[in-house]
Amino acid sequence: MAFKKWILCGLLCCALPLVALAENDIYYLDEPGLTIELGGDFMAFTRGVQEDDPNLTKIGLSREEFLSLMREQNAYLVAWDESLDKELLVSVVEVPANDLNQFSDTQTGFLLAIIKGIYENAGIDFLQSDTYSTKQAKFARVQFAGDDGIEAFYGLQYVTIRDGKLINIALRSYDGPLRASQKGFLQRIVDRVVFDAPLKPEPEPVRTPAFLFTDPTSGIAFTVPANWQEEPMTEEREYLDAKFVSTLDAGLSMFYSCADLWSELSEAEKSLLPRALCDSSAFTGAEIARILGYAEDEFSVVSIAGDQYYSVQTVLLETFYGIPVEVPATMMARIENGYLFLFQFAGTKDNAHYNDFHALVNSVDFSGVHGNETLEEDLTRLYWIEILFDLVVTIAIYSLPILLYRYVIRRRPMGRRKAKRVAIVYGAVAFVAMSCLIAYINGGSAAIGAVFLWSWVNYKALTSGKKRGQSRARSTRAKVRPQGAQAREAFGNSARSAPAQKTHAGGTNVARKMPPFREAIVVFCHKCGNRLAPGSAFCNRCGAQVIGTASRQERQP
Repeated sequence: MAFKKWILCGLLCCALPLVALAENDIYYLDEPGLTIELGGDFMAFTRGVQEDDPNLTKIGLSREEFLSLMREQNAYLVAWDESLDKELLVSVVEVPANDLNQFSDTQTGFLLAIIKGIYENAGIDFLQSDTYSTKQAKFARVQFAGDDGIEAFYGLQYVTIRDGKLINIALRSYDGPLRASQKGFLQRIVDRVVFDAPLKPEPEPVRTPAFLFTDPTSGIAFTVPANWQEEPMTEEREYLDAKFVSTLDAGLSMFYSCADLWSELSEAEKSLLPRALCDSSAFTGAEIARILGYAEDEFSVVSIAGDQYYSVQTVLLETFYGIPVEVPATMMARIENGYLFLFQFAGTKDNAHYNDFHALVNSVDFSGVHGNETLEEDLTRLYWIEILFDLVVTIAIYSLPILLYRYVIRRRPMGRRKAKRVAIVYGAVAFVAMSCLIAYINGGSAAIGAVFLWSWVNYKALTSGKKRGQSRARSTRAKVRPQGAQAREAFGNSARSAPAQKTHAGGTNVARKMPPFREAIVVFCHKCGNRLAPGSAFCNRCGAQVIGTASRQERQP
């Protein structure tokens, strides 16, 4: 934090004016290894301050007390103007990085994100940032504002990394926002900074060709653009399947992930929603938002290569030198063949490499996702499922109660007049019930023709069958009647054709010759079923020999 609150009381008790007491305004800081030239009327202190320095007397601190404050703030130079409204600070901390000049734009953005997080945790507003380069170094430039507990302040700082040290050169104003002249003053100081360590050259870009990526799980395929390569995950992530990094902008990433939503459905849900029909059109925007964990108004629908995607601006958590960094990101989501596909880009549309991300999504081929299953097969299966379901529901509403009453409760037929009234009344009730059900499901209405059809079916069911008394009588007759019929067929009504006695002139009674019994009972042909004349040896239709008879030659003695 600022030094002003520690020295303010000492300075107010001092009646001496503030002037630049150094013989010149050029300072060498051996710890960070740099030379800085202030310029202007500043009272400056470094860690090389002497015990008898008159400026220590003016601020009311001993050398050890002042050095303790500097060590606490990691400061190597502190300076104030005469009015105490401007404070210049040079601080240094060690970091695992080597040289900011070797940082890509994305990595520099990570550094700014870390600084922003530190400021926000300290209650300081992070106003804006950019990059600035000199012949000596590359700097991240930040504007900020806050309150140190005594008064408000506004600041501008230049941050660089050289030889494993993060060097911060900052100017604070306590009398309002920094003016353009004051910002220019600090920039001239930065321009004149000379570092002991040589400037590391920027790394040479690595050029790589485009390549085809295929997901063995889902079957999806897409083209990864040139100058991108696949990189293993730094840690196992449940919902990320592949990571691609830029060879031109270190730290810039794209991610691909796939989740099988259809497999998580119940068997009943799967039967109603086949995998091939489980796509983005089967879900509402609110449902997809719930699946992804976002609000519906955060999404926008975009069309890429004829496919609709849900696009959302999100935040990815990246790790930069062991420090987690929240990175603004763009995500595209789509459901196809029961799979949820996510494509993420660690940047926004303003990023210079966003077109690479758009090209990747544009190249996605979903044809391999469907495998051996075809949409036609799924539609046919769904069609018959729907027909069967509709039939079951229709029978259950229009006819099942009538059938239960007729065959389970009543268990006997109903009179025609009564059955007609029951069928008509129940048909009307069933029509109303069916109309309410259809209106609830899809807003439609029931067909009036179904009333007449099912009323007729119910009428036939109510009147079909025989009454109990009639059934017993007819059953008794059925048992007796066949015996008489058999007798008549066997003997050819022998009662009427009994052998008559004829009396010849001689007075002798001669019995009429009767055909043998076996011949008498043969009435129908065994082969074609034709009715035979009595005594026939062969069928007059098919010519088959009549069973049970002999040929005339065989009967002759």
